[in-house]
Amino acid sequence: MRFGKIGLFCSVLLLADAGQTLASGSDAPVRQPVPDLILQDQILQQQVKQVHQQLINTIDQIKQIDSRTQKTNSGLQAAEAEQTIRTMTERYTIVYLTLAAALESSTWPALAVEQQKQSDLALRNRLVQEKAQLETKEKQLSRTARTVSDQITKATGVSHRQGAIDNLNLEQLAGLLAWPVPSTKEVSSEYGWRELNGEIEFHGGIDVAAELGDPIHAAADGVVLFAGPAQGFGNWIVIRHESGLMTVYGHMYKTGIQVRPGQKVRQGQPIGRVGAAGESYGPHLHFGVATGFKDGLLETVNPWSFLQR
Repeated sequence: MRFGKIGLFCSVLLLADAGQTLASGSDAPVRQPVPDLILQDQILQQQVKQVHQQLINTIDQIKQIDSRTQKTNSGLQAAEAEQTIRTMTERYTIVYLTLAAALESSTWPALAVEQQKQSDLALRNRLVQEKAQLETKEKQLSRTARTVSDQITKATGVSHRQGAIDNLNLEQLAGLLAWPVPSTKEVSSEYGWRELNGEIEFHGGIDVAAELGDPIHAAADGVVLFAGPAQGFGNWIVIRHESGLMTVYGHMYKTGIQVRPGQKVRQGQPIGRVGAAGESYGPHLHFGVATGFKDGLLETVNPWSFLQR
């Protein structure tokens, strides 16, 4: 069989590739470049944010149905009105014909109420199934993100402390935290891995871009654990909440802290003012959520899993 020059060149490449495969083993894992892993982590964190927003919307719809059902049940039902008319007609035969006519005209509300109840029940059952699926999906995405984070740490040597939401009741915690900076909704940096000034780092919160001195509010009721200097943050506030979560507020100036350790705070209460202290590229609030401490460091989780926004 005759080979042209191109055919011979391709054959050599195929043989070389086959030899490399045999040498390395066909089942050898393929290492992804770190930039690809960082991009994968960023996509996963955005998916967590999107899925959680869907979860909050689904829970809100279930609550609306429950509220509507409760109001219907607590009010005077059409069936009860019918029974009242029947009782009255038995006692007062003089107005029987008038009340009977009223009875005939009042049957349609009962039917409408019953149809609405059946429709709500069917919708609620579907939403409950959807809620369970979303909770499972959010936890799966978080687990996958932690796996990717471990791969990045192994490849770069950059350590991180990432908590887990596997054992948390996402339905109870969904929308638990209020937005901490009422004056703005702008997020300049998301939770997760990033490359900043040529260095790879794990960002354990979200950065809320704001004006210097803008008020910072407590995201939920709790007790202040720390309020003062912190490495990297300049100054920070850490609040522990009844749910077991902790919220972190960083980069305030010392004069911008308005609470003290041990102080009880309420959701929406002003606790400080936006600064640019510590390792900061400008005025902003670093807002983080943690599930606990390990080796003296906070174990952070994606704040979007708990914010109302």
